[in-house]
Amino acid sequence: MDNNKLIIALVVILIVMIAAGIFLLNPGHAKVDSRVIVTSNSTLHDGDNFTIRLTDLNNTPIANQRVNITIIDANGGKNPQAVTTDANGDGRLQLNGLTLGNYTVNVTYGGNDNYTVCNTTQRLQMTEKVTPQASTTSTSSSKNYDDGYWETSMDADFEYHTEYYSDGNFRQYDRSGRLVGSSYDADQYEVGSNVGFKI
Repeated sequence: MDNNKLIIALVVILIVMIAAGIFLLNPGHAKVDSRVIVTSNSTLHDGDNFTIRLTDLNNTPIANQRVNITIIDANGGKNPQAVTTDANGDGRLQLNGLTLGNYTVNVTYGGNDNYTVCNTTQRLQMTEKVTPQASTTSTSSSKNYDDGYWETSMDADFEYHTEYYSDGNFRQYDRSGRLVGSSYDADQYEVGSNVGFKI
């Protein structure tokens, strides 16, 4: 009987040693922690890109991975989307057709064999795109020359210089001093290549 107990003990020890050997020789590597961040502004306009970056904790990009982006409106309506990261770990989703207002955006990376799952949440405000107005600065000066001619100089977006003469005619020059137009009376204007208005 003692031999049977000894044999059973040896078999158990052998099984434990085989299992430990398999575990030590093939440890099955641990996954690397991942992180996703939102890189776009929290205020965007229709047509803008919502952008994210997927990296490990050392900021090494994680490329060619699917990242889920769920846009949730104020009423709880969900708009699920997905992007694939590029070589820099960046992903971009163009926002088209969202109404103006506030949203919550959930960004989730599902992980893979090498990287862990990660997620983040961003508040987003969609606002109306403001069209910039062309800024115009204008200055003018007038001077009466000894010959009776008047000169008026004006600077605007395209900067021009106009010389008015006492007989009602004028000449207009561009910034480089090239003649771009002239007139024979105040109702007639010969348009040069850089001037597009009538006086």
